Amino acid sequence: REYCPEKCCIVPRQINASVVTGESSRGEYPIGVTFSKRENIFYMQVQIGQGRSIHSRHKTEEQAFLAYKDAKETQLLSLAFEWAGRVDHRVIVALKEWGVEWND
Repeated sequence: REYCPEKCCIVPRQINASVVTGESSRGEYPIGVTFSKRENIFYMQVQIGQGRSIHSRHKTEEQAFLAYKDAKETQLLSLAFEWAGRVDHRVIVALKEWGVEWND
């Protein structure tokens, strides 16, 4: 890793929390997806703010992931517009171009 002003940006907590993947606590399903054995259904959940989230139920793992991907990318685009002009332009570009992938 290389840390220098050209490659690093200070970002607000709201943005930083939105791009953390939680990889260490994920489990066997894609990011944003869990499975309920009791209900035999997949759940999708996206944190959209302090104490707020979007969630939905799906028959397949893929449907749940695609719902997560859509909600997360929409959230990040919304953050880009909310913070435009208040943070480094590189942060805004990164939020607008962020793509959620199955293996994230």
